[in-house]
Amino acid sequence: MPGILITQHIPASFSTSFARRLNELCSITVKEAEDGELVLPGHAYVAPGHSHMYVTSEPVGYKVRLSDDPPVNHHRPSVEVLFRSVNKCAGKKAIGVMLTGMGNDGAEAMVELHNSGALTIAQDEKSSVVWGMPGSAVRLGATDEENKYHSEVQHNLRSLLVDILIVDDSRAMRMIVKKTLRDAGFDDHDFHEAEDGAKGLEKVKEISPDLILSDWNMPNMNGIDFLRALKEEGIGTKFGFITTEATTEMRDMATDAGANFLISKPFTVESFEVTLKDYIK
Repeated sequence: MPGILITQHIPASFSTSFARRLNELCSITVKEAEDGELVLPGHAYVAPGHSHMYVTSEPVGYKVRLSDDPPVNHHRPSVEVLFRSVNKCAGKKAIGVMLTGMGNDGAEAMVELHNSGALTIAQDEKSSVVWGMPGSAVRLGATDEENKYHSEVQHNLRSLLVDILIVDDSRAMRMIVKKTLRDAGFDDHDFHEAEDGAKGLEKVKEISPDLILSDWNMPNMNGIDFLRALKEEGIGTKFGFITTEATTEMRDMATDAGANFLISKPFTVESFEVTLKDYIK
């Protein structure tokens, strides 16, 4: 899952404990945002109650930035500040969600995000405690639909959020892996490709995939070095090898490097089903 940035109007004394409590309840990592940290897949970052939070695009990926600039729409942190920065860096690749809250903070910036082609969702009036912020966004035309069609929104989110990166120096093998994934029932997901570990590392920073399936022996950067490079960058994306290198020694090396699983070539639809069911929902 791509990184999530959360701006909520809460007191400065409460944001740390709020983030800590969410981390205890959620299956992803939730933390209070720190200035300059990399936005990692599978992580959610809560804006400190005393600072604006915005995001910048850097060569290594998206980074969190904090500032004590004056309040915007009477708020610091402000949703307006966050949405505008996301629009500048990610545009149509982003997803913007406006939940219950008083006032109109973020509504105008959500219009800009929407006009850039991003998926934008506003909580509906019936389920909102206060329909101020999402209501303002809806009235300004910041969303295609008020969130009335839950199943359709869920489908759109799932299609956008689930990305699988296939890394193999053989184009034919990449095609076979994709076909096997589809035959195993994982056909609702988005597939991306890279021809070696170096290109894979670039792709990870670009798309923040949910799962990486990698060959072991590749030119430029092999699979084990690719995995180690990810870990050195602090990227914890689920990672599995699909390789003929299936000896006990290789399996131990893969596990020690942080791999979640190893599938031997030649593989079957059944081996994909059994191995990947815990990693692809």
